[in-house]
Amino acid sequence: MVPDKIPRRHLTREEILQSPEYLYLCQPIIRDIVQMPDDEEYFNLFLHLETWEAPDYIKEVFSYKFGGYDYQNRPIWMVKLGGRPVKDILDRGEGDLLERYLWQFAHWGAKSIVARPLEENPSRRVVVLVDALQVSSLVSYMNGSSKLKVSSLVSYMNGSTLGFLIRMVRKYRVVSKFLLGLGVGINISKVGTLIVNLLKPLARKNLKKIELYTYDNTSWEPRLQEVFGRKKIPDFEGTNRGFYRVVLKSD
Repeated sequence: MVPDKIPRRHLTREEILQSPEYLYLCQPIIRDIVQMPDDEEYFNLFLHLETWEAPDYIKEVFSYKFGGYDYQNRPIWMVKLGGRPVKDILDRGEGDLLERYLWQFAHWGAKSIVARPLEENPSRRVVVLVDALQVSSLVSYMNGSSKLKVSSLVSYMNGSTLGFLIRMVRKYRVVSKFLLGLGVGINISKVGTLIVNLLKPLARKNLKKIELYTYDNTSWEPRLQEVFGRKKIPDFEGTNRGFYRVVLKSD
């Protein structure tokens, strides 16, 4: 997967510290999640997440792109679940890398929130649309030299994957409540619904913001058209971030 070219904006240290995205991400409700009380360490994490690109095999778990703004001026992020099972990443001992990729997604979501003034997006939240078609069907993926065919959504139903999902929901429950305005899942199978139901007791009120739709596009297409405010729904393919990367200007 070739990442889209993202423009870079070179700023001084002081300009970054005073930028809307950095100030937003410094709010305690967000910063406390990463447990970095040291200002320099947190500043370096911000710079890292601005420019880091996850390996392609991580992006095969899911990819995300900026899709514009909804009728309430909330930024829309479109997520496409891929064919590589989470367990494959965990078996490689790279759960931390997958979590960093998840955190970077939240990082870009925060950037999109402050890209427009408070008057235009008073909710200060994002909309997340998830297409689960690929994980809800039989897909193939590469694992070393062996080509395997698996029902990748069923592959979520194992101890290590469910354990990882439970840890992520618990850890990010508060910040997701803070950032998420609406979540819409389409092409969700019975297994996917089962997984969501398993996580309900942990997610609590967050799930009230989430709508799930099956493969019937006559049910979810009108909902997405309502979200975008137009009939044409953008493609879920791609990794366009929609905004520039912040890079520390050299002296």
